[in-house]
Amino acid sequence: LSARTQNPDKNFFTILTCYHLTKLASMMRCRVDAQGFGNLLVNFYGINTAPSGYGKGHSTKIIEEQVLHLFKQNFMEFTLPTVAEKSLTDLAIKRALRKGVDEQEELEAVKSEFRKLGAYLTSFDSGTSPAVKQFRHQLLMSGIGSINFEVDEIGNNLLGNKEIVDVYLELFDGSVKPKLTKNTADSTRNEEIEGKTPTNMLMFGTASMLLDGAATEKALFDMLVTGYARRCFFGYSGIERTQRKLSVSERLAMLTDNTSDAQLASIAKRLERLSDPINHEFQVKIPDAVMKSILEYQIYCEDQMEHMKISDEIRRAEARGRYFKTIKLAGTFAFLDSQSSMTQAHWESAMKVAEMSAKCFNDLLARDPAHARLGKYLAECQSPVTLADLMEELPYFPKSGTP
Repeated sequence: LSARTQNPDKNFFTILTCYHLTKLASMMRCRVDAQGFGNLLVNFYGINTAPSGYGKGHSTKIIEEQVLHLFKQNFMEFTLPTVAEKSLTDLAIKRALRKGVDEQEELEAVKSEFRKLGAYLTSFDSGTSPAVKQFRHQLLMSGIGSINFEVDEIGNNLLGNKEIVDVYLELFDGSVKPKLTKNTADSTRNEEIEGKTPTNMLMFGTASMLLDGAATEKALFDMLVTGYARRCFFGYSGIERTQRKLSVSERLAMLTDNTSDAQLASIAKRLERLSDPINHEFQVKIPDAVMKSILEYQIYCEDQMEHMKISDEIRRAEARGRYFKTIKLAGTFAFLDSQSSMTQAHWESAMKVAEMSAKCFNDLLARDPAHARLGKYLAECQSPVTLADLMEELPYFPKSGTP
């Protein structure tokens, strides 16, 4: 991705790639047996920011069209129908035994209920809380798939998705309480199914629109305080990190280099094999040696938290929960290698991403406040500017006649 976009900075690409690879593992319902930490569903929450022109949309398109396409095609056409058919049959048998009715009749009722829930979506960019809960019920019936929330231009869309952001806070662990609806002849309330469903979230865009010094920035910090700081991986690429200009020869070499195309094609074929039904509910165990490393990292994160100010709730929350989300990412890496036992390399790779995420998180929070950015902008102006100019050019400047 770095070569294809001619961008040497890899922070954004790392989080983007980890999200999409974890999404594949969660669609196959990969789990991590983390001993005392529980049997965890693999999932990934990410907030990824980079300046305009960084290559966010282009890199996302490359992953979707040249890396994930074969997995998605095989999953949708073969794996999903195969696993869902078995899951619906098992569900019908359980209900028939409990109700004392004919299994075939109950199977038809279950299939009818499943069809009314609509088609499976591999991802969506907006929605409502009732829709998410209905989709989750569909996934509980099928026994496969994950709920994947992907939002571009986070600064513009964060406030509009507050409802779904709130319900996703609870869905991180795979469960949420159903909403009580009125049962009528036209709208029958579905029978509740016990279980957990993996949920993934990636919100990306420019930091300047997200940290606007107004309502969007406040909404972001409210999210972080209420639990997203410890749940999310963070990517932050400031303008200063992309200032190194490539020479003509370097750019030409990147544009004419076909090795990246071959590498992406090879990765796509390997990922396609992971969509086989045999990998459904892939279980990753953590041996004692790796568990010791996890506990050492947990202690390290707690020590970092203890050295932070008590009033710095957001950074303390991120440090406290860093090890837990890292376990899930290491489970993804084990799934990609088709290894049922997590290795030290899997854990160390995930830990490296977590530490990069923590640095990006601190850089994001240390970004100049709106008034400081305004001062720097005015200091660089070569000619007088009006309030209209400021409102037009600066996302964080108040959109009114009164500054």
